[in-house]
Amino acid sequence: MQSLKPARVRDHLSLFNWIYKHKPLYRGHYDFVYHCDDFVSLANQPENKFEDAVKSCLDRWPGSRFQQFLRDEDEAPGIQDQHVYFFSTDKIARVGKIMAVCMAVTIVLIPVFLLFLTELSKKATSIMVLVFVLSFAALMSLLTGARVENVFAATCA
Repeated sequence: MQSLKPARVRDHLSLFNWIYKHKPLYRGHYDFVYHCDDFVSLANQPENKFEDAVKSCLDRWPGSRFQQFLRDEDEAPGIQDQHVYFFSTDKIARVGKIMAVCMAVTIVLIPVFLLFLTELSKKATSIMVLVFVLSFAALMSLLTGARVENVFAATCA
């Protein structure tokens, strides 16, 4: 039990909302749902911050075109609840990758535009390039969970 990761807040909130709406247990028997720290996650998937951001947008914008785009066409048969939606993990992963690429390109292009549009001394130019290269490496390793070798190769490129 100790090796299991704690449940994500979004997953706990989803279960809490379902129990609150459907009330499958007698009054007083569902007090366990108030203790988020008691839940564990059985899925040992690595966390991807960009995919988490996409999933949180799905929670915030119910009924939007974004939600309709990411819906899975092959929903589970037998589920008749109109408030239960199934989303395509492949589509969510693709949108997450697009977000990661856009962020990486933005971080790389900002110093290029600044160097092109402004007159800086050699010292200021060197400091600016150093700051953006280090920020690129830090953000890529923290947000994408990439290994050190991949971050090093991306930074060198």
